[in-house]
Amino acid sequence: MKLLILIPMVFLLAAGCGTEIGPDPTGDGPESRALLESRLRLAGEYLESGRVDSAARIFREIRESDPESAEAAAGLTRVYLLTGRNAEAIRMGRTAVRLDPRRAQAWEDLGKAQAREGRREDAVWSLRKAAQLQPDNPVYQNELGAALGRLGDYGEAIAALTRAVELDPEYPEALNNLGMAHFQAGDPERAEKFLRRALEARPGYARAHLNRAIVFRERGENEAALESLDRALRSDPGLIPAYDLAGAIHFQEGRFEEAAEAYREIIDRSPDFAPAYVRLGEVALQRGEDGEAVRMFEEAIALAPREPASYALLSRARMRRKEYDRAGTAILWALNLDPDNPDYYRRAGELFLAQDRWREAENALTRARDLDPENPEIFLELGNLYLRIRQPGQARQALTRAVEIDPEGEAGLQARRELERLEGKERPTPEPEPGRGEHFWESIFESIELSPRREGE
Repeated sequence: MKLLILIPMVFLLAAGCGTEIGPDPTGDGPESRALLESRLRLAGEYLESGRVDSAARIFREIRESDPESAEAAAGLTRVYLLTGRNAEAIRMGRTAVRLDPRRAQAWEDLGKAQAREGRREDAVWSLRKAAQLQPDNPVYQNELGAALGRLGDYGEAIAALTRAVELDPEYPEALNNLGMAHFQAGDPERAEKFLRRALEARPGYARAHLNRAIVFRERGENEAALESLDRALRSDPGLIPAYDLAGAIHFQEGRFEEAAEAYREIIDRSPDFAPAYVRLGEVALQRGEDGEAVRMFEEAIALAPREPASYALLSRARMRRKEYDRAGTAILWALNLDPDNPDYYRRAGELFLAQDRWREAENALTRARDLDPENPEIFLELGNLYLRIRQPGQARQALTRAVEIDPEGEAGLQARRELERLEGKERPTPEPEPGRGEHFWESIFESIELSPRREGE
């Protein structure tokens, strides 16, 4: 990473002979100014050498004596940024740019703190100010391009990052970011070109190896992606996203043990990383280890209790264990957290079907259809439901729609087979299987505007 001088350089001034008391550092005389600049220089050296606490002490002392010192405010902004105190960095950064609106470094630090706090539009505004003040500074152009990319403005991001690379053709971070901006803009070939250049500039650049793996996977080159990930992890064994992507590729290829190994590596290195437990749960489902899947999804929920996908997967695992009541509670939580998710209503429909609750299943699947009217699998499930309750007209309509949406896909082909079987024939209504007496908590019916069926109805 290109390093900027943290505090504006000051020239050494010959210190005058002080009195016994010494010059007032806040005064206007040359001796006072020399002492002030000397202390600012010392604080900057402390920052560069990693002695952040010592630097902070000097900056605070200067601000106590002179609250209008832009240099001290900018220095404290950098201190807070380096120590992860982003809210304080934003507050002090605003003070710094108010005191000296032409201090580009302060604008950059303010923008970086805003980006870390998720205030992306504010970050772009601040970083744009830094780049405008010093348009030939490649670091500011790189930071601005990265912030624009996070906003999804890939055209402007590419322009800023291209300018950074023009100013410094061997700038690995800018080359890496430019590659990923092109990737997000839908040009993986150009992305790979710039990622190669980033690795030529810095062969052990783990993030560039990781991003190159992302590009390879997008092109369907999974083995090349895994090779890039191996290089990334040799350079940085703690790079969690590399393990996550390796696990996803192994999972996609059906190599479930290798996938599980990658996710276990994540947990060993970052035990509070909830997505790794979710992935291990999905691996367990593929292996038919439903009890282990339940345990993993519950671990994930304990770490990230407001992630609806974990509840939906837990519902699926509980359903496979025929724990319908608990499955219903889990899918209710998913719906409470994400009430407009068609997949969760579809899962609710499947759960009702497993309990032979035809009317509730129809209502849930209809809600899923309304939320996602181009999903052939929902129409296939609705068609199968209508076949089971001997409504061939509605079954034909739903199955035909599934074929129209996905004529060559799995759902469309299965719907076509069901239509061929139908041909005017009606299926008898199946008798409910024994042992299905459990049902949802009543609140789940209310959440999707259903009325619970009472015993004896």
